[in-house]
Amino acid sequence: MRRHATLVPLTRDHHHILLFAQSLRTDGAPSLRALLPKTVAERMEHVRAVFASEIGPHFRLEEEVLFAGVRGRRPELDKLLDEIVDDHRAIEGLLESLGDSEKPDEVIDALGRFLELHVRREERALFEKIQEVVPSEDLTALSDRIALLDRSTLRGAV
Repeated sequence: MRRHATLVPLTRDHHHILLFAQSLRTDGAPSLRALLPKTVAERMEHVRAVFASEIGPHFRLEEEVLFAGVRGRRPELDKLLDEIVDDHRAIEGLLESLGDSEKPDEVIDALGRFLELHVRREERALFEKIQEVVPSEDLTALSDRIALLDRSTLRGAV
């Protein structure tokens, strides 16, 4: 299904998040892995910085604008929204555990895998359900609020 114009900026972010997630995976494409810092400490700092400046704001935009704007229309959509928000908290929990881990590269790999699955789920399940349930004019009304928020594009996250 073609993306509603309101969802296009989030879908573009998702593309960049996927590249970032794939770079974190130990079995990720060598061309993406090569873009990461070489030392474990630098990789940890890089992951934290990308989450703080780009992925965290993306999560907040989704939750505070998009999800809030589409919630309450159908129980199956609300259930999916709740699951996606739970994913956000779990991803943030993995990030928090990074500093305490004796094997930070394993946590970074787990973050990459979870983040990749999460983004694919948003694109394939959540956004499809939103477009099915929410009238186009209601989505269009949200686009101004999404555009007004100051958020970084995720280009260059890797």
